[in-house]
Amino acid sequence: MRQNADRTGFESVIIDEYIGKGVKVTSNCQKEDFLLEYHGKLKDVADTFDLDDTYLYTFSYRGKTLCNDGTEDNGSLCRLVNDEHRRLNCVMKVTEADNTPHLCLFALIDLVPGVEMRYSYGDGDFFGVLRKDVHPLKIDRFL
Repeated sequence: MRQNADRTGFESVIIDEYIGKGVKVTSNCQKEDFLLEYHGKLKDVADTFDLDDTYLYTFSYRGKTLCNDGTEDNGSLCRLVNDEHRRLNCVMKVTEADNTPHLCLFALIDLVPGVEMRYSYGDGDFFGVLRKDVHPLKIDRFL
């Protein structure tokens, strides 16, 4: 995993006027392949109460609840992958390198060029992405 460097084989596209941006595959990927990393600033969840214009991915790591703040547009594509609960084709997993957590997307099925990548941001248990611009939520609902 390289800091803020995506692997090739993906592109940002406008899906439609309602959804906005998304990410499509431009080269074949096999089931279980590593796809993209969710780059952002790692924070304690207690430090994330200002949710304006943020892309927060909250997760559990070594008994702590942490948050990866992807608000800053650093060119990484993973923050643009859209939510899906029924026909998802990738999954976010917490991986570890040098005792640091990394959020990485992996393929659930074989992916071919032109397919939009989709994963579940999480359910009512709040482990997943909060995108205030798409889903206005209050953090106290989840703590």
